[in-house]
Amino acid sequence: MRLLISLFFVHFCFVVSAQSNGWIERTDFFINSNPYEIGSYIFDDGSFQLTKGNYRFKFDRRGIYDAALVQEIIEAEAPAGQESSGCTAFDMKNNIRYTLADNIIHIEQMFPDRENEYKAIPLEKQEHVVKSVWDEYSNNSNHVDAGIITSLEGKIILYQTYYAISANTHPDLFKPKGINTYLRLSIVNLKDYTVSYEYLLIDVFNSAFGKKKEVLDLFDFKCIGMNSKQELLFSISKTAFKDRNAPPLSLSDYKSVDYCKANADIWSISLTDFSQKKVYSTLIESPLKAESVSFTSGNNGWMLTWTEAKEDYFTFHARCFQLDADYDIKETIIHFPSPDLKLVKPQTPNLRIFDGLNGQKLFCLEVPNYPSIFIMDEHSKLEVRDNSILKWDLNKDYVLSDSEILCLPCLREFPADELKPLSDLPGSIPSTSLHKRTLKFRKVGNTIFYLHMEALNKLVETGHVEKIQKLFLKTGQISL
Repeated sequence: MRLLISLFFVHFCFVVSAQSNGWIERTDFFINSNPYEIGSYIFDDGSFQLTKGNYRFKFDRRGIYDAALVQEIIEAEAPAGQESSGCTAFDMKNNIRYTLADNIIHIEQMFPDRENEYKAIPLEKQEHVVKSVWDEYSNNSNHVDAGIITSLEGKIILYQTYYAISANTHPDLFKPKGINTYLRLSIVNLKDYTVSYEYLLIDVFNSAFGKKKEVLDLFDFKCIGMNSKQELLFSISKTAFKDRNAPPLSLSDYKSVDYCKANADIWSISLTDFSQKKVYSTLIESPLKAESVSFTSGNNGWMLTWTEAKEDYFTFHARCFQLDADYDIKETIIHFPSPDLKLVKPQTPNLRIFDGLNGQKLFCLEVPNYPSIFIMDEHSKLEVRDNSILKWDLNKDYVLSDSEILCLPCLREFPADELKPLSDLPGSIPSTSLHKRTLKFRKVGNTIFYLHMEALNKLVETGHVEKIQKLFLKTGQISL
């Protein structure tokens, strides 16, 4: 009797830790569609929605389709002359999608068991960069970044950043000629959907930045987060990239860039009174022995990565700078040990920062054609996890939760039998065929619900556009 109970308990634990449902064919809705144009959203009970153009299709957590909930939503179109780049953000707690497209904010409240609700909010027309006198004091304006803040109670805030090389000084304050940075905040009240606006001119941060001395000089004006004081943080930087072996002002290949020097400021914008202040300023320079370099902003700061040459391979290194609530910078220096990682090419691989289950920062590295993912914590402890089955792509694969984006291989070690349902194929799709895998994940508590889709595609007459010939999907869950 005791043996039977033990066997049942072991079997029960296995079932709870990972469950996968069978493949279901859904070619009928999506045949001849572009596989990259199918949208998906997983609800907190494991059910999900697929989107194709104007149509929404609802499925339960087993992948069973509900024909009564097919819905067509025709989104509003912007008037001529308002074309712009856009962005999308999700409020995962309330299942709301916010999308900025051509100066319209599209709001879609999604439901697992009834039709969605849609509303379009046109924004104030922008003549150029911003309204008011600012335009006549700048030329060659450039849109840089846009995003939507959804974590505030009762409202959302859309930010749009621009920079412009100033030909004149500001009319009211003496400013040196240089880079002017503009910011528009659109604040949407979610009770009555009224919109208020704040147009801000952030101080010229460095007059020398108005002179673009090298072909590879890059200007950046990007939101890098919101702190606990409800202040938006913006990084404003100019980075000079160089190939030390190339003549000045030559259009050097980015792959051969081996030196960078970045002047960077962080500005805070209070969401209470919209006051602004420069809270940090620094100069970041790559080491002279670097073979290739990369400099990016994000995660409340910046990240400099580079490779160094050894006898017959290259090593990989990084410096990560993050701003805390007191405006102090925490720097983390990372050296991936050469016995575990030996690069055959000098180019810097992709390094991403995620949170682990206990809140620690994890620095994750994926190298093309390498069968592993390298995960290093803030104390330089390295874990190398097999990626030959899952083939996790740090550029496109992620796990969504209510408040953050996570990396599945970072959460724990997964045995092969748990990863196989995420990497197998339906019997009617040969492994040698042209097919596309799509994985979507949502973390709810200690459970991760997933949607796995496989599309068998063919190239149309143009030779480079893929169209779906067969589409299969299955669902499952993993316990942490």
